[in-house]
Amino acid sequence: MCAPEPFPTDERLFARDAGLLCRALQQIGHTSKLVLPARESESEEPPDVLRASRGQLEDSAWWKQLDIEWLVVVGWGFRRHTPLIRMARRAGIKVCLILDSNGVAFPFPHFREGVAMSWNKSENVENLFLRPFSTAARVGYFGVKFFFQVCLSKYQQMKEVDLLVFQTPQSLYGHCELIRAFGGNPSHFPMAMLGYPIPDHFTANQKNQVLKSPRRVIAVGRWDAITVKRPHKLMEIIYLLLATEPRASVDIFGLAPPFMSSWREGLQSPIRTRIVLHGVHPPPVVLGAMSAAQVLLTTSPAEGLPLVALEALCAGCTVTGLDSPTLPALRWAAIEDNATLSKDDRAASYVNSILIEFDQWEKGRRDASAISTKWCSRLLANNFAQTLVSRLAAQ
Repeated sequence: MCAPEPFPTDERLFARDAGLLCRALQQIGHTSKLVLPARESESEEPPDVLRASRGQLEDSAWWKQLDIEWLVVVGWGFRRHTPLIRMARRAGIKVCLILDSNGVAFPFPHFREGVAMSWNKSENVENLFLRPFSTAARVGYFGVKFFFQVCLSKYQQMKEVDLLVFQTPQSLYGHCELIRAFGGNPSHFPMAMLGYPIPDHFTANQKNQVLKSPRRVIAVGRWDAITVKRPHKLMEIIYLLLATEPRASVDIFGLAPPFMSSWREGLQSPIRTRIVLHGVHPPPVVLGAMSAAQVLLTTSPAEGLPLVALEALCAGCTVTGLDSPTLPALRWAAIEDNATLSKDDRAASYVNSILIEFDQWEKGRRDASAISTKWCSRLLANNFAQTLVSRLAAQ
């Protein structure tokens, strides 16, 4: 395994991405170590972490002495990581690249999606009349940046590997379009869509899955990430939902800026008492809340997945959010009939999608145990690792 950025060795390293997959491979009986670039501040590393200098990572002789068959890289297609992949293959190692990307290639072939993403990211511009100019500036800047720094370098990197792994159907489709945009043929690129590994603690307790609280919504995020998680949009949706449906309630987890507490305190009692700001809690606590809720609400305009949607599905929730190629996990859930998505970014549209989900649960068309079982069988880290090993063996 390789994560090509110098991430610190802390509790988060093995909780997701390459670190989580490394430990899962060990648990199913394979020898696996995590290769990371060296950090300036050296500290004692676990025995399954191998730090290397940039010079070593770009030296085929260094890779050859590891005596490994496969190198699995979790990356983003950045140009600076391509020499590492090239040198590993020169050393006779097969390389699998797991692309952490939503698959939107801007400015082409996803120009419309790129403009929409730029518009959403400009919503914090105070003067509404300046928002179109802010959007145009983003389109121009990111169009050039994406073409030269992302799309082209990603395409060149994809040509270097023995297997491409994508996290969602949308990501696979988007990268196939990217390949075609540069004159390539997707059939010449060995690829698979496997999802994203989820820690085992997101397996919902089977006994609790049937105890869903009717019309309960959960929202989880770093709400201080204003432009990404959009807490103001969250507050707008929640207020309209609770004003419309007097039986609904909402649990909000994650770091909340002070203005969210002030907003809640300023609401009338019938609405305020149905909103709980829980703050930051360890994953088992969040899992318990997900297992009790019926619907996860996400308000991000664009993310690689988002990951919380897959976690909620493993916990037996259905999901709601914006219908956009920049949120591929939501579209995947919708394909599997485990989501109802908002057709536009108006609060009323989000509320309508939540109400549809409430109705589906009430009519018995949603089964928490079946939802959890399906997604856990694909995404729990050990299951994901086993599927990956089978795919590598088939190459």
